[in-house]
Amino acid sequence: MDLLIAPHHGSKTSSTPRFVQQLRPKNVVFSAGFQHQFGHPHPSVTKRYDAVQSQIWNTAEQGAITFEWLDSSEATRQHSRQHCRQYFKEHSIEHSKEPCKKLAGALKITTARGQAQRWWR
Repeated sequence: MDLLIAPHHGSKTSSTPRFVQQLRPKNVVFSAGFQHQFGHPHPSVTKRYDAVQSQIWNTAEQGAITFEWLDSSEATRQHSRQHCRQYFKEHSIEHSKEPCKKLAGALKITTARGQAQRWWR
């Protein structure tokens, strides 16, 4: 499996070890809010995905995330905070002068057959 959007933001009871072992996703995306009161994803859940060598993506840390599968079997990936300013960390890290046009909480997937977008807030 190339991509999994983690069930229930990666909460403690969102997935069992067996579920993760069966799917073994190459990439897992946690839809989570920055400094959210519930602290998703739960560390025990991220460890499960680490154990199967999944690449972990978290919208709370990386903002909008884009995956593209066009002519190859491997996805190209980027996230908005690679390229644009983080309003909540304005003075703490390097960032570009351009503000993000799309705020955290977006996932865009492109394949050779078309494009799908999912937005959440």
